Amino acid sequence: MSTLMLAFGIYIIGVAIVLFFRPSAMFSESGWREFGLSSSGNYTVFPFWLFTLLWAVFSYAIATLGTVFFAGVTLRSKVPRTASLATPISSLAPSTPGYYIVDPQDTVPSEAPRFVYFGDRPPTLRDLRTYSR
Repeated sequence: MSTLMLAFGIYIIGVAIVLFFRPSAMFSESGWREFGLSSSGNYTVFPFWLFTLLWAVFSYAIATLGTVFFAGVTLRSKVPRTASLATPISSLAPSTPGYYIVDPQDTVPSEAPRFVYFGDRPPTLRDLRTYSR
């Protein structure tokens, strides 16, 4: 939600700046310039409505990049947090049978779910490397 609010803020500021300065490419002395190609001075290829559409896309892209790179927020998918979710580890490394289940005591619902291993011993990277070859 913060990305959307930031994008909306960037959009409003950009539109307000354009409306304040009224560039001659979008506005004439009598008002708005229309879209089109003509030798008369009342037409333009970059009207205000086209600017607002393009600026909406760019402001959302700027806000997304800002939240990802500068604020440290990551883009992640929503994973359902159910306690019945279990993945047999035997499909990954048959030498270490066991299961990973969602940690029932995990109290932070906004983050990715945390898993707990049930078995003799958790698999090591060595076990997974030897099985994947």
